[in-house]
Formats: sequence, structure tokens, C-alpha cells
Amino acid sequence: MTHRTFPDQTRMPFLESLITERNRGQTSFHMPSHKGTLDLHPMLEDYLGGNPLTADLSEVNGGIDYLHSPQGALRESQALLNKQTS
Repeated sequence: MTHRTFPDQTRMPFLESLITERNRGQTSFHMPSHKGTLDLHPMLEDYLGGNPLTADLSEVNGGIDYLHSPQGALRESQALLNKQTS
């Protein structure tokens, strides 16, 4: 009897990489230049559940995988999805 192994679907590698990059707290000097420094209107921040500008990240800094050429966390996430759906 062959036992089928299943991927660990509790992991979210790409989201984990985004959180890690956000927590590095680096200032970004790329377009569109939000920089995560502007304060939102309090009503909008309340509606969104916090300031989303801290999560305005770009792959140009090297910490986030690139959709058109995934190498790390995004590739791992795609592999998990592929195993789940096949």
C-alpha cells in the first residue's frame, strides 16, 4: 500500500516573506514613492483596520519574490498550490 504525502497547506510562504520584508522597516526610494510615511485620514484608517501603507512593498529591494520570475517564496507558494490542485 502506497501512502500519499500531502504538502503542508498551513504554510503561506509568500505572505510570510511579505511580513518579513515589512518588518525590516526599510525606507523605499522607488516609484510610486509612498514611502509608508503619510498618515491616512482617521476614518479611512479605521475602515481599513490600520495603515496599509506599511505594506506598500516592492520587489525592487530584493526581499520580495517577483511574479514574472519566481525564485523563492512565491515559487514555493505556487508549488504548494499545484500539489493541492493536482
